[in-house]
Amino acid sequence: MRRPSGGATAEMTEVSLHDEEPDDAADGGRPPDLEASSPAATDGACSPLSELSDEPMGGGGPVEERAPPTAGRRPPPNGLRVDVEAEARLFNLTDKVASLTDENRALQDKLKRAQDESARLSAENGKERAHIETLEQQLSSLRAQLDGQREEAAEAARRQQEAARALELDLTGRLSRSRAQFEAACRDKDKMVLRYAQSEKSTMCPSCSRETLWDVTEKVLDVYGQEQQLFSVPVGSVSSAVYS
Repeated sequence: MRRPSGGATAEMTEVSLHDEEPDDAADGGRPPDLEASSPAATDGACSPLSELSDEPMGGGGPVEERAPPTAGRRPPPNGLRVDVEAEARLFNLTDKVASLTDENRALQDKLKRAQDESARLSAENGKERAHIETLEQQLSSLRAQLDGQREEAAEAARRQQEAARALELDLTGRLSRSRAQFEAACRDKDKMVLRYAQSEKSTMCPSCSRETLWDVTEKVLDVYGQEQQLFSVPVGSVSSAVYS
């Protein structure tokens, strides 16, 4: 607990000045102002400190008056009378002021740390905002590139579909024409084979044996088989036509 200095204690005390006692005892050995400096006379005097000591320091209601000191109490040898209650209140106020001062200092330190932390967070927030803006710009650029690539891919797919459709139509037409030409050639070939077989049959001697006719037929079938490998014409149709 902090104690007030000597100056603060002197301010809260009541001072009573007494004349020095004379060296001679001409007046009966009693100081001339002893009655004025007696405890009763001193307590009856109205001093600022006594008035201050009767009122509370916090500004409350009136305080009960203190009882006057006993008649047998002698004043201090130096002529000073200390107000004990005022001194106790002074000590309490001094302790409260010291406690509030320490608390104020702690709060100021805490406020300074909070301000430093706020400044640091503000700086980091600025950096993060700049970083976020950069990322948003990059994201916008990537989205634009992605949209362009999607459009290019869609255009390429459309062109490929058109090319595939055109190629399919071309191949279908060419296949149809080739098939028609092949079927016409097969029909012409069948007619030629039948004519050849009929001409061979008509030129043969009627007295020829069946074996000779069979040999000629086999030769015709061999020739027709070779042609079949080239043009993929069924053999059964020609053999039935020959034997008919």
